[in-house]
Amino acid sequence: MAVNCMYKNISTFSGGMKAWKSAGYEIEKTDPLPMCQIKMIDAATFKKDLRYFCVVDIRIPQHYTMGLFSRHLSNEMATLSSTYRKRYIHKIPLAYLSKRYKRIPGDKKVIVVDYKGKQAPLAVRYLKNVGYNEVCMLKGGLMSFEND
Repeated sequence: MAVNCMYKNISTFSGGMKAWKSAGYEIEKTDPLPMCQIKMIDAATFKKDLRYFCVVDIRIPQHYTMGLFSRHLSNEMATLSSTYRKRYIHKIPLAYLSKRYKRIPGDKKVIVVDYKGKQAPLAVRYLKNVGYNEVCMLKGGLMSFEND
């Protein structure tokens, strides 16, 4: 059964990594990100304290057009100046985080948001690993606003 997950040209190697290694193919191994405690902020707290955070939205660009962020935070966003929004609200898809993380200012607590809260832990671990101390994630992602 084929499932469309918005990825194209995906193949699998029969037998997995064990077969890949035994076939003599090269494996690039990098050090994994260290485990760390990940602080989570619920939707109500995030909405109330938005101005105290630097927001990093790691969703894929196609999800930005869904309008979840602006729809659920429209009143709070209206209270922020455009200069503030430009400095402290960043759309950096997870795939580009390692190349663009230096754009994130370090003078506020960073909150990572995604669609359902599934990819944010990886981004939080990465940002902590590269030197951001005050990093948390939106519990349940932007979908948590649907239940708020």
